Amino acid sequence: MKHHKGQISLPGGAQDPTDLDPIHTALREAHEELGIDPDTVEVLGTIPPVYARVSGFVITTVIGRLKEASSAGDLVFTPNPYEVAEVIEVPVSALLDPDNHRIEQRTAGDFTYNIHFYTYSSYEIWGATGRILYEFLTLWDS
Repeated sequence: MKHHKGQISLPGGAQDPTDLDPIHTALREAHEELGIDPDTVEVLGTIPPVYARVSGFVITTVIGRLKEASSAGDLVFTPNPYEVAEVIEVPVSALLDPDNHRIEQRTAGDFTYNIHFYTYSSYEIWGATGRILYEFLTLWDS
């Protein structure tokens, strides 16, 4: 891992030349990192891209859910040991709980921005992942 090593993140990565679009990239990465079969995922759409200031990446977040026929059994993750140290399942209800969310302001150069932190159990989710979750939850709650 070149970027974001040791941080909590969502499945994802750079678009390969053979990827058709960001959705194909997201499904491929979820399969490579967690063993999720792309055929079991119903893609619901994307949210506006997020710019990760530290790495310079523009992140397109793809939202999906297990297809009804696939969700009858429990999803079993098979994490890639070269990319995933641990799988953390966080309920949306925990992320929506205001006691688990805080915002800190940071300044870099002439730019001040908000960093979203989510606490779940002993985990702290922040940075680009925190911002993506914030954007997703804003849409979820509207």
